[in-house]
Amino acid sequence: MWRYLTRRLLWTAFAAYLILSVTFLAFAAAPPPVTTEGESPISTPARWPSTQDETSLLTQYTDWIVQYATLDFEKETIDRIAGALKVTLAYLAPALLAAVVGGVVLGVYAAVNRGTLPGRFATLATYVVVGIPSYWIAEWSVILAYERLGVMRKFAYDPSLDPWSGKNLPITLLPLAVVLVSMLAVQARYARSESAEHVHAEFVKTLRANGARPLDVARHVVRNAAMPLLSLFFIRTITMLFITVAVAEVVFGLPGIGWLALWAVRNREIDIVILTTMIPVGLALFGNLLQDVAYVKLDPRVEFGDR
Repeated sequence: MWRYLTRRLLWTAFAAYLILSVTFLAFAAAPPPVTTEGESPISTPARWPSTQDETSLLTQYTDWIVQYATLDFEKETIDRIAGALKVTLAYLAPALLAAVVGGVVLGVYAAVNRGTLPGRFATLATYVVVGIPSYWIAEWSVILAYERLGVMRKFAYDPSLDPWSGKNLPITLLPLAVVLVSMLAVQARYARSESAEHVHAEFVKTLRANGARPLDVARHVVRNAAMPLLSLFFIRTITMLFITVAVAEVVFGLPGIGWLALWAVRNREIDIVILTTMIPVGLALFGNLLQDVAYVKLDPRVEFGDR
């Protein structure tokens, strides 16, 4: 077990190193940003890697890797990232938890009750919501909350206060709702698709023949669909999640990590661009590691040496 974990940890670290290396080459090949008069960037153009620099490319590459591996950045950069993460996690954590739990419940219910009116309605609802772009959902939320109902006109986000403070709470709830609706539908669709493969399995027929309750049937179906659901969550849901987060924060003007990433691109802040990019990449790498370990735990038939 420990040899397997060590091997997976080493592979994760190597993957992160490759990503940083490719990023360095991409920046080195690109022309450096031009700082116009009046700008005061956190990351100056002098830090932009370049093949035209007098310093050797190998030295630049070494400094680049060491800097990002040790998080050797200016305090202002770290404070910006930490503040943006706090805002994003304030609404993202509860939304994601509710979406995963609710999506699995809804998807399994639709699969187990396929053919019934509630089951068909649940399936139709998830497919409709999945087909709606998150940007459209966010824009309509703004129209309803600000223009039609007018309940949000007196609220504005105050960065000096906590995201869950009384003044900021209404603004925070809007992106929470957008992420929740989008991710709930995605998770429910995946859960239904994977659970449907087990609904007509022999063990389900045996359970129903023995008079098992629908809840017991659903529990056994979830257990057998757990591994593919886990893979889909880390491979697809996390990717869509950060797109939805960026859209929600830009539309609602919430100073989270998605909004900060767009601001950094517009203002050519190289450190913040890379850090805001590496956060989802690092999460994906960690999720992949967690998925591999969970596979072994969930299925005893999987041998350590086979993965």
